[in-house]
Amino acid sequence: NVIVMCDSEGMIHSFNRSWEPISFKGHEGSILLCDISKQNNLLVTVGEDINGPSFKVWNLGKVTAIAGAQCLRTVRTMVSVPSALAVSEGGQFMAIGFAKGNISLYRGDVSRDRSKTLKQLTAGTASISGIAFKH
Repeated sequence: NVIVMCDSEGMIHSFNRSWEPISFKGHEGSILLCDISKQNNLLVTVGEDINGPSFKVWNLGKVTAIAGAQCLRTVRTMVSVPSALAVSEGGQFMAIGFAKGNISLYRGDVSRDRSKTLKQLTAGTASISGIAFKH
């Protein structure tokens, strides 16, 4: 079991069973959202980077004190402010909600470029505050 926390300075902090912390840089700016795909041991973060908001997929199975976790994928998101994130248990679905009421839904292996199936949904004009997948 692992506890992961992300902060406003772009750092990811991982704590193992013996509460030993491993910290590493995840994004250039603030990390706004994070979620874990339990079955695949993947961490997805949404944060601020030089070219705007992006999501990154990290392999939590190979976290080291020197290198942190391996970043498997980085994708720039919409220009709107990300406000909610959900990743399915098996890592086959991921959704990012935005402040303008739209949602980006990704289908496929989120750790690889094969998850190119992107669907844009609109849930109104209010900020998306939560997203969940039913298993």
